[in-house]
Amino acid sequence: MEKLTEFEAFKWIETPTTKKRTERSGGHFVDELVPPGFEGYLKIFHAIYEDLSITDHTLSWHDLEGPTIRRLFPGDERTQELLKGSVVTHGAPSGPFPKERIRWRELAERCGLIFHPEINDSSFSRQFTGRSWPRYLVGPSEGYLDSASFCAFVNTLAALSGDQDCYFYFDVMATKDYTSPLLFRGQIAEAVSVVAVADTQDTPTYWWPPDHSWCLCTDHDLPFSIFGGNARVLAALEEQPELEVTRVTLLHRVDYKADRVNEKRDA
Repeated sequence: MEKLTEFEAFKWIETPTTKKRTERSGGHFVDELVPPGFEGYLKIFHAIYEDLSITDHTLSWHDLEGPTIRRLFPGDERTQELLKGSVVTHGAPSGPFPKERIRWRELAERCGLIFHPEINDSSFSRQFTGRSWPRYLVGPSEGYLDSASFCAFVNTLAALSGDQDCYFYFDVMATKDYTSPLLFRGQIAEAVSVVAVADTQDTPTYWWPPDHSWCLCTDHDLPFSIFGGNARVLAALEEQPELEVTRVTLLHRVDYKADRVNEKRDA
């Protein structure tokens, strides 16, 4: 694994995606995360789990975490007022817990929602009292590809490409000191070791091979990742049982207001 000091290799992604972000207002889309030119695109949903130790399904994350947050930040009256009005939407236990994965599609059915490419965690939040998820649901990590999906992705790509080199880019929000991005180069199988680098706290923001045949983006603010690649790789990822994916296009929306389908049904 080699740590690089020059970021020229990232420009093929940075230039077109930045251009799209600066060109438009009113929402964010797939083409602001990954470049054009691939045969197809996938949305890879980060895992949601049921915490089997929680038997009271009426409890919400806000019920338990809200008071704790207010105690940790005593502050002045204005700060307390802001904290009182804030909502703890969903979180994760501080240690290991008995769990069972629930697919986004299954949770959508349970909540009476339509599962479609622009569904997101806000789609579920609108269904829960006070927009706070039930405490028994541990739901999806933002900016971090969960371990099951991470390993499935690495194993699938490694099986298809062997010892192919790969770039691993961490934006500032994926580092521990938040001062500068990081870029590494190594084999796809070394993805596990690059995540253990002391200066990073998330899985890579971007992964791609030197031939630009595929690209994976895990944005720090999103509970899913976006992948672009050729038909062969897309099919292999779709067949991977540990991954939950759906096809998207460059013009599918990705921000918290993306789900206009279910929003209209709730109106």
